[in-house]
Formats: sequence, C-alpha cells, structure tokens
Amino acid sequence: MTGVTSGIGRAVTIALLEDGWTVIGLSRRYPTGLPSDLPGRFGWHHGNLLTGYGVNHVRWCFQDGLDALIHCAAVQGPVGPFSGVVPHEWDACVRVNLLGTARVLQIALPFLRESDDARVLLFAGGGAFNPRADYSAYAASKAGVVSLMETVAAEWAGTNVSVNCVSPGYVPTPMVGEVDGPSEQMDRAVACVRHLLSPATKGLTGRTISAEYDGWQTLDEQTVPAVM
Repeated sequence: MTGVTSGIGRAVTIALLEDGWTVIGLSRRYPTGLPSDLPGRFGWHHGNLLTGYGVNHVRWCFQDGLDALIHCAAVQGPVGPFSGVVPHEWDACVRVNLLGTARVLQIALPFLRESDDARVLLFAGGGAFNPRADYSAYAASKAGVVSLMETVAAEWAGTNVSVNCVSPGYVPTPMVGEVDGPSEQMDRAVACVRHLLSPATKGLTGRTISAEYDGWQTLDEQTVPAVM
C-alpha cells in the first residue's frame, strides 16, 4: 500500500487493518495517528520509487509475497495554464504519478502472481477522462495511469492477477488543500476499495470504477463477467 501518510491512502490503510489485513505501508513520511488497537498488522517503510536504491528496497519489502497492491501515491503538480508552467515542475509531477506507478507495478507483479487471487488497484483522477484546465501534468499523468492499467490487465488476462483503477471523485485531503479527516466522500472511496478487494469482485479486470457514479455496490460473482 503506497501513499499511506495521509488522505485516501491513510484511510484505506486503517480500513484494511480493521478487516484483518497485514499492510506494508510505503510513503515518504510515517502516518501519524493510526489507532493502536487495530486487529491487522502494519509495517511502514520509506518508499522512493524513482531511485535505484528505492526500487531495490521496495522489492525487498515485497519478498514475503503479496495478495494485493494498492497504489495511492500522487501529487497535484504545477497549477496554471500549460503554456506557463515551469518545465521541471511539470516533469516532476509526471515522474511521481505515472513513472512511480509503473515502477511499483512492475516490481509487484512477480510477487502477485504467487497469490491465488491477486488484486491491483491503481488510482485515476481528475483529467484522466476529460479536460482539466490548469492541471495539465496531473491530468496527463492520470490518463497515463489508466492506459497503463488497461494494457497490463490485457497482458495478464486469464491469470490470477486482476488489475483495475479506482476513480475516487473529489475527496477532501491535504493534496487538494483540505484538512485530513472523515467525510462522506472519503467513506465512499474507502468502501469502493474494500468491495473491489472482496471475493465478490473476483475476475473483474481492466476496468476503471468510479466510486461516485458507478454502481460498484452491486458487482458480485454473478455480475462481474458481464462487465469485463
């Protein structure tokens, strides 16, 4: 689980621990305020997917095997018209959001294939499907994440590894300048992730599920084949 410091990543981490998962948390800073009485086990590691050392460290973190990868780390990047953004700031956003996603997915796949039912959940975002003025780096990187998900899902079709995207919709988090904490939007995004990790959605792959607009609550073993 990446991006566990705050926002959706931290909320999903708490939910998975409540569900009894063992969670390997990767982020730049340790998440503060995690309840001490959660039933699952949590281990935190500093994660940097853009250096050789960081990649090797993440690979080491996964050596005991994986049943799921949830990649929730992202940055907003420079805000403003594309013609005026600082090039290195634009590049940095794409490196974190798209290249970081590609790196962790590539590292995780050999470990996920050892699981009987492995799930990968990446995160789409604003601009992945429609124009998002003044957020060109974020929008382009998230569109790339969706395309990467669809490509890897096609390559791994028919295997034990399912690869999907979650489009959480607007959620008040520190990344968008809001105070981190409970909200209706956060609860909806977390519930969507929980359902996409459940036995009911086994076999669903290559899809982007909108937590806000799609009827993901009704996806089960009877309806999953119809939406593949």
